Amino acid sequence: MLSVLETETIANNCILVWQNEPRQIKNVKHLVTLPNQRYFVDAKITDDQLFFDTKTISRIKGYLSEIVSKSKKIRLFTSYNHGLYFEILRKHLKVADQDIYLFDDGLANLLKIKNRYILKTFMYIFHGIFGIQPKYRLMHDSRLKHAYTLFSDNQKRDPAGGIEVTNISDKIKKYYTRLYYQYIDNDIHDNAALILGHHAVESGRMSANDYRSLITQAVNHTKRLGIQSIYLSKHHTETGINDEFYDSLDLISYNSDLPAEVMLCGKKIRLVAQPYNSLLPVADNLSLLGELDYVISYLVTSSPFIADRIDLINRITNQHRIEHITL
Repeated sequence: MLSVLETETIANNCILVWQNEPRQIKNVKHLVTLPNQRYFVDAKITDDQLFFDTKTISRIKGYLSEIVSKSKKIRLFTSYNHGLYFEILRKHLKVADQDIYLFDDGLANLLKIKNRYILKTFMYIFHGIFGIQPKYRLMHDSRLKHAYTLFSDNQKRDPAGGIEVTNISDKIKKYYTRLYYQYIDNDIHDNAALILGHHAVESGRMSANDYRSLITQAVNHTKRLGIQSIYLSKHHTETGINDEFYDSLDLISYNSDLPAEVMLCGKKIRLVAQPYNSLLPVADNLSLLGELDYVISYLVTSSPFIADRIDLINRITNQHRIEHITL
């Protein structure tokens, strides 16, 4: 989103409603321009958790009423457009469909994800939200009128009819490249590797031993290829549960407050190890894979849409003739 808006617009004419810990914003405010007005929803917002949390819902509505009272016209920029939290935003900000702008959230917009629309239609009535919920999420939501994406047209799967899709890959690449040379390049060794962590242990998908075994295998493969400088980008939902383990492998911590794709804007990363996530597809659409010689893919138990993800990673590595090692 920041790559699309002008700096002055962000600072003075935008309001940030941040759903997560305030510390994450504090960590990046020296790296990027953020709106001067900010509201924080430090709570779980999945439907199961939010539906009965009347205290949090009341606090959210209070924020939104305050925003409406000081705004003549509101446009909502978001990376998701489904769920009770979004519907509360949509209703209480009084935002029309034509004033909602959807941005990519990893690979999600490449997948046609069904919505439990019948159940949600009835559930949301209890919170004063009326109307039939859409059958599909994100870019496939029939209500959507505007979307910004970095993915090329041949990768999107039949987006909803009547939607205006704007490709912003050039803007994002320019933005990421500036961040790289301003904050990263001088601290990165040549002939390096980047390993992406996962919240597999925190989310209960894998035991600590099983997850650590995969990461150890990835590190050993990397060193056998003659690459000794190995950087770690932790997932933003990882806690410190694996920090001692990561340290024992001599992994170099990368600034996790910046997207991992920023690391590929230079010419120093030769290998990426990843859990079939969005890094390679995003980097591919930003033309950032030119220096990559190797990809290591490790499989996390119960990963959603894994068959689609595996197929996509295989196609990208084949297209760019990158050696692909699977664990």
